[in-house]
Amino acid sequence: MKKVALSILAVASLLGGCATSVSPNSYVRSSVMSEMNVELATVEAVRRVKIEAPQNGTGAGAGSALGAVAGSSLGSSPRDAVAGAIAGAVIGGVAGRLADRAANEREGVEIIYRLDNGQVKALIQGLEGSEDIKPGDRIRLIKGQYTVRAVKL
Repeated sequence: MKKVALSILAVASLLGGCATSVSPNSYVRSSVMSEMNVELATVEAVRRVKIEAPQNGTGAGAGSALGAVAGSSLGSSPRDAVAGAIAGAVIGGVAGRLADRAANEREGVEIIYRLDNGQVKALIQGLEGSEDIKPGDRIRLIKGQYTVRAVKL
């Protein structure tokens, strides 16, 4: 039983480490004290989207391992342990994949905007901090080295 508890803890910390913020209000430490470019634009359209992390198999692999360990402790004979490990690996793999997807999926918005020079662009960012952006609003685009975020003026 101690093995199962340790496996659960390992899987939880592994999956928890995959989640990243997509909020326009969150910055990584390397952005602090870095100069960024700012442009102004007018919002043309906004729609909700789902932001999914790429599936790398971490959840399925960890779930399979956990399921195999848990399943192998079932039954009293070696044959039962093998059957339990196989069934546990399959069930754990499916559960791990679903947990990985749920942990990394975020609600977001797609913002179509027109820059003051007439150019039309699109940006996808997290819903948190973007809820109040509507068509017709003026926004500030804050551009870092690898990121762009829209903030309502």
